[in-house]
Amino acid sequence: MQKAILVHFGEIWLKGRNRVFYINKLISSITEKLNGLDFSIERRFDRIVIYTNELEKAKERLAHVFGISHFEEVEELPTKKEEITRYLINKFKEENIKSVRIEAHRSDKTISFNSIELLNFIKREAKKINVKLDFKNFEKRIWINMTKDITYIYSNKIKGLGGMPEKTSGKAIILLSGGIDSPVSAFLAMKRGIEPIYLHIHPFNDNKIALENEKIKEMFSLLDSYVSSIKYFIPSYIFQAEAIKAGQYEVIMFKRFLLKIAEKIAKKEGALAIYTGDSLAQVSSQTLQNIYTESYNIRIPIFRPLIGLDKEEIVSLAKKINTFDISAKPYPDVCSIFARHPKTKSNIEEILALEKSMNFSTIIKESLKRALRVDSSITS
Repeated sequence: MQKAILVHFGEIWLKGRNRVFYINKLISSITEKLNGLDFSIERRFDRIVIYTNELEKAKERLAHVFGISHFEEVEELPTKKEEITRYLINKFKEENIKSVRIEAHRSDKTISFNSIELLNFIKREAKKINVKLDFKNFEKRIWINMTKDITYIYSNKIKGLGGMPEKTSGKAIILLSGGIDSPVSAFLAMKRGIEPIYLHIHPFNDNKIALENEKIKEMFSLLDSYVSSIKYFIPSYIFQAEAIKAGQYEVIMFKRFLLKIAEKIAKKEGALAIYTGDSLAQVSSQTLQNIYTESYNIRIPIFRPLIGLDKEEIVSLAKKINTFDISAKPYPDVCSIFARHPKTKSNIEEILALEKSMNFSTIIKESLKRALRVDSSITS
């Protein structure tokens, strides 16, 4: 009998001939997350098995791996009816269990007995010690997963992050502010296998001030615990110097500034999309008309994973992934400079005219000259 961690993957099974590629990427991701622990890892058909004496630490790290459907701490036994039953009877006695739900699955049809035969055998032996197998009223739930040679027994499934293994879908620029929405958008991007390249436009004159800000460091440390990233820090003061010309269109012009900067960085980094934290109609810049205007003539896809969520749903997700408390900390966000009564409806002609009067191409060029690119975690 041996303890291990059993890892299951979900939608990877839909990948057909590319399945092996995604499974190998998941194994690489797990191996990287467990770096520093004493462990070994094996693939056994539709599962990954991890052996380690540091089970709790390993489980904590697996909770940050995309591509895992669920995982559990298991006992390994030989696939023999008598040994499985003997183990369970001893467990019932040790834990003083009187009613139990057991779900058995035989994944290899060459095993000499099926799951029903095993359950009937366990039921007869359990009855001798006054333990009842009951699917509705039970004190404990136990799963039995039988393969040809090894059977895995466990009583607690831990839900994984799901999604696709990290960095399997290509690179994207992720706009990250100091607010609640954009970190949630970043998380959902990473969940689909995106390799993140963050763009943070800040209100300080020096990139190092933003880089060393405790809130920003904490946020990037949390996001990097899922997937390591490249980060761009760019000051907003060049845009701000011309922003007075935009009047009530200031918010919209800033969003166009962001997207155009992101587009330039995407070309440099080989990224194929931009992610934003927009939620339709949540604020004035996110009306359908303004989203259309802001995105006009941007030549790469812009993904908005929060577009159909309301604020309560976004906050709920932020709390679930532990970004909410960080986002709630004070930070002099660039948005604080904007006009009090921004336009909710804009048109392309006016916006393009403003770009000329503000000399947008120069603003973008000069802002990019002041960019700071950070390759690894800023907390290291």
